[in-house]
Amino acid sequence: MTPNPQFNLSRRNFLRVSALAGGGMMLATQLDAFEDVLAQAGSDFKPNAFITITPDNIVTIIAKNPEVGQGVKTSMPMLIAEELGVEWKNVRLQQADVDQAKYGPQNAGGSTSTPTNWEPLRRAGAAGRAMLIQAAAQTWNVSATELTAASGRVTHAASNRSMSYGELATKAAAL
Repeated sequence: MTPNPQFNLSRRNFLRVSALAGGGMMLATQLDAFEDVLAQAGSDFKPNAFITITPDNIVTIIAKNPEVGQGVKTSMPMLIAEELGVEWKNVRLQQADVDQAKYGPQNAGGSTSTPTNWEPLRRAGAAGRAMLIQAAAQTWNVSATELTAASGRVTHAASNRSMSYGELATKAAAL
């Protein structure tokens, strides 16, 4: 199977994007879906087209491809949830509207949805996690390297402080 060049991310671009996200800048990757990352800024945290976290700690993940028996409505959002660091039981799924400019290819067939979207969706979750960690680092005035994210919370072990993603949503949306 030939990789889709639209999702080809070089090591250099990955490092640049990671550094920008870690530095609190607006996140952008080579996925077309991330061009309008925080266009609807407000209290809901939307680091990209696939994730929304509200102040009441509800994590909604968009399932971009149609479900026709391959399990993509579970496997693809799970990739995001795992990288984001949120427990699956706390995730809500929403089927994406048909908008290939926003979400990329939304077809079904050939069992290629998961293999084609594996890396881009993992990057989407990781980028959201990095922005939540940065929001906590700014809140506590500590280095982001001192923080961990798991189970929908960012924790600073040295001071025993912890905040839920929902508590960080408004600040992360403003980054």
